[in-house]
This record gives sequence, C-alpha cells and structure tokens, in this order.
Amino acid sequence: MKLKKSASLIAAIAAATATIAVPAANSVTVGPGSPIRMPEPGAAVDDGRHVKTGMCSTGVPGTVTDADGVQHRVIITAGHCVNPDGNPQLPQSTGEIFAPTHDGNVRIGEVGPAGFPLMDENDPAAGDLGAVLDSTFNGSDYAFIVVDEGVGTTSVSQSVDENGVAGGNGGRIVGADGVPMTGVVDYRELKPGEVSVDNFGRPICSDGSRTGRNCGVQVFRVRNGVWAVSYLGKGDSGGNAYDPITNQAIGVNSMAIGPVARYQPVDQAIQEAYGVEDGKVNEHFAVEESTAPQSDFRTIGQDVAADQAWIAENEPAPEPGAGSLIPGLPELPELPLPQLPSLQLQ
Repeated sequence: MKLKKSASLIAAIAAATATIAVPAANSVTVGPGSPIRMPEPGAAVDDGRHVKTGMCSTGVPGTVTDADGVQHRVIITAGHCVNPDGNPQLPQSTGEIFAPTHDGNVRIGEVGPAGFPLMDENDPAAGDLGAVLDSTFNGSDYAFIVVDEGVGTTSVSQSVDENGVAGGNGGRIVGADGVPMTGVVDYRELKPGEVSVDNFGRPICSDGSRTGRNCGVQVFRVRNGVWAVSYLGKGDSGGNAYDPITNQAIGVNSMAIGPVARYQPVDQAIQEAYGVEDGKVNEHFAVEESTAPQSDFRTIGQDVAADQAWIAENEPAPEPGAGSLIPGLPELPELPLPQLPSLQLQ
C-alpha cells in the first residue's frame, strides 16, 4: 500500500505557567475509555490540575512493531483531540497528554504519529461540496500517544460518564462491566472513495468519558471510517469502539451526526502511521496483556465545575462567546443534503 505519513507534532511548545510533578512509577493505569487532558500552551495550573484544558478519551493500548522492526508502546486516540497540525480552528496543544487523577494531572505520554487533515476554512475547496464530503468520509482522525515509562496500561475497556456513573449512558448501561480487548478487527483495506457493507448489521459498543458506554449497529465503512447507528458526545472523542462479540477493537470515537456515529478504524491508523501491511495488523500490534483495573479518575463534570469556580475567582468577566472546554466532535457544515457521488459498494 502507499503509506501515508502521519502529521508532525506541534512545532512550538510554550512553557506552562506552573509545572506538574513527574509521577512515581505505575502511579496511574490507563485503558480503553479512560479520560485524558490536553493542556494548551501556557495553561494555568490549579492544585495540580491544568485549567481550561481539552478533554477527550483513550482507545486501545498496546505495542506496535513498525515496518523497520522497532517497537513502540502506544495508546490510540482521536487526531482532532490533539490538533497535530496546530490548526487555528481547534484548541492548541503542547503535545503532552495527561490523565486526570484525584491527586492532580499525571503525564502519561506525548503525541506521536497522528493524522487529522482538517480543511482550512479559507481554503477555496472548503466551498466545494465534493471536497467536504471527501474530507468527511475519507479523512483520517487518529493520534498515537507514545506512553511514558512507568505508566501502567490495561486492555480492559471501561468508562465512567461525566457524572461519575460507571457505564453511564444516561443510566441505561449503569455498571457495565469492563471488557478486555483481545485484538484488533483487521478489515480489508479500502481505496479512497470506496464503500463496503461487509460490516452491515454487526454490533458495536464504545466507551468514552462523557456519556460512558454506548452500543449500536454498524451500517457501512470507508477507508478511514466505520459508520454506525449509535451515540457519541463531546468528550467521548478518542474513546474505544469494539465488537462486543469478539471483544476486538474496531476504532476510536471520531464524530457524530445526530444518531449516526463515525469511528476511525484502528487497523487503518496502524497501517498508515507505522507502515504495516494490510492484513497483518495483529502480527504487528499486540494489545496490552494486563487486565488490571483502570485508575480512579476525575470526571468531566468535576473538571468543568472546578474550572467554573476558578474562572469565577480569577476571571470575573470572561470573554463573551468563550468556547466549550471539551473539543467538539467534527460535524458536517449546514449544507443541503447532497446526492452522494457514485461509490463502489462491496
């Protein structure tokens, strides 16, 4: 296959106004569905917690062996969470990733290979419906977190929603059990613009730190997207999507359009980022063997409340129209529903 090189890290990394202490070894255990924080350059730190930072979730962790035989210990998440190209339309990032423990934010790694080719709003092609559709359906949305030494990882997919409810999802899947991932669904690679329904009717479940666990039904897939009737919310981005029959990781939570959700396939991300051949992903990617429980993390609800209190004390007159603290899931622009182009159905 023709390899697509991942996006580079954000070039300029500004110094934070305060520092986060380096954690002791194995002081935190992260797994599929865990919450993460992506501080902006110069973010204030309050009681060990970055203020007004981006909030997302993690996908499956493991060790990938690239085309040159070099091993990398990584966790996958969504590319739009870390803004790898420093796009001004998204929150900026230092490239460092933190886990929100109750003792403060703990660094778990930094952004490695990533892909999220967001179309610039000033690009003439942004007004081209075909180009917008191509970007939406075929564009990648992944980032690999290169895990720091001493940080624990687990294969157990689990989530706690923004209110601290295990399983979450408005109480519909309360107490949902943790599910150890057994591998990665390795699809046949599709060409750009190709659509396949070989996954039609298959179940899919996802874990994220905003709404918790959601389950639905797959409809079709494209090169960089598995589409399903399911639900995702802001903050679930980057979380783990898996097949509840095989317990194999399918993808990471990427975007939602009403009741329809899109997931970036893990196999395609590994192929593009690390030069792995189609059909050989599970030979090159070993899911974390540990089935240890995830650490107890702060919730999105707790961090939003803490930020509001900090803002009230330190910024009594916030700028009007301040954006959400949680990176939004990419959505289609408000355009008339198009007639889809002629696509190859397999």
